[in-house]
Amino acid sequence: MEDGGFPLNGNARSLPFAPDFFDPIVCIDSIYYFGTDYLSLARFVKPGGSLGIAGAGLIREIDGSPPDHLRD
Repeated sequence: MEDGGFPLNGNARSLPFAPDFFDPIVCIDSIYYFGTDYLSLARFVKPGGSLGIAGAGLIREIDGSPPDHLRD
């Protein structure tokens, strides 16, 4: 990504890009803010491109069974 990508912090509902502009789009811990509009974000991905969505993760790996507060 050093030579071919750059992070972008902006409002997903008003991105200043043409449809089919990006090869990949990766959303990290942000889909919650515009999740009902994810299809509007998908229009910016070129045909055959990728849309990756990652939510918030854990701080460390869990060894054994998950703690009670995470089991549900």
